[in-house]
Amino acid sequence: MTNGKIPLNRGYIKRRYAEIRWGYAQVGFFIGLSNFMILSYNFTGIKDIIRMEYFIPIVGIIFAILFTSIGAYFRKNQMSLEHDLGFERAPTTARMFRIILEGLKPTDEVIKEIQYLKRIEAGKV
Repeated sequence: MTNGKIPLNRGYIKRRYAEIRWGYAQVGFFIGLSNFMILSYNFTGIKDIIRMEYFIPIVGIIFAILFTSIGAYFRKNQMSLEHDLGFERAPTTARMFRIILEGLKPTDEVIKEIQYLKRIEAGKV
């Protein structure tokens, strides 16, 4: 910044937009959850059954358990699949691993892996 003016060039605006998105990603979940709890409390008739002081912690605990379970399932199942698919589309990484394996003693397992890595390098996987 020079002379107290904000430089409104394209790069500056892109950086601020990215920072807004990153900042919202940190607090957006809590904003959405609090909106859901307030709306569900007021418009579903739950306020006739339970006081808000009890409803908020109960729903918060239920959501924490639910989201933790979903996150654990995702980490165990989906992330490994996405990692494998990403590796199969990374010929440079496959080449690096192939060069390392070629320096080892050639066993059946090493030869199979080298062939697999060569197919990745050639884009045939």
